[in-house]
Amino acid sequence: MNHFHIADIQHSACTDMAGDKLAVLGERLREIYMAKLGWQFPDRTFVVEFVLPERPGDFPDYQMSFFQA
Repeated sequence: MNHFHIADIQHSACTDMAGDKLAVLGERLREIYMAKLGWQFPDRTFVVEFVLPERPGDFPDYQMSFFQA
């Protein structure tokens, strides 16, 4: 399983980080990973998940994970 926090790919001094921006970035990354894994490994099945936190201000809780099913 591979897992990362969306906020961690932002510059540490990012002053305009916001939940809505992390949500859009996370969803696009999910789509990108799904397409890339499907293209690179057409004979395998992968699960790509993007998790939104319950509270939009919990930036570390915007997470993505992917694994082979």
